[in-house]
Amino acid sequence: NEADQAIAHGFEALEANPNNAMLLYFTGLAYMVKDDTANARKMMETALDNSGEDNTYLQSLIYAGLGDLYHKLMMSDVSDVAYEEAIKLDSTNATAMNNYAYYLSERNEKLDLAEKLSKQSNELDPSSGTFQDTYAWVLFKQEKYKEALKWMEKAVQSSSPFAVLF
Repeated sequence: NEADQAIAHGFEALEANPNNAMLLYFTGLAYMVKDDTANARKMMETALDNSGEDNTYLQSLIYAGLGDLYHKLMMSDVSDVAYEEAIKLDSTNATAMNNYAYYLSERNEKLDLAEKLSKQSNELDPSSGTFQDTYAWVLFKQEKYKEALKWMEKAVQSSSPFAVLF
């Protein structure tokens, strides 16, 4: 929760390791925490440009971060492509699956895909109340109310209750 320090340390580390994709990615995340979308985008896109072709795990994380960022910038089409690329590169990136499913359901688009991705994220991380909540929301949007209720109750039991769940 100390984004300014993270950014400062990121730049300090980048002086010693210029164009290091992981450092660029984490510095970009710190900018996202600060809601500085312009700098976050610059850092994340530069991270992707410098990620090389061998480290698909890191590339998947970067694409997922870009998916979140592009969504925030209301660039749905580009956000969707970023999430799809993240999942293609790492079929176990449950966070990318969850976030993509949630944003699709919020837009009432591709609800079958949203259900598939959300279900898969729950299979990968069955104890995540956040993922359970997303699955419940997707099911609700599909008018599968009984199943949605079951998953929402599971989400409430799995995590520290907070206002969004209630």
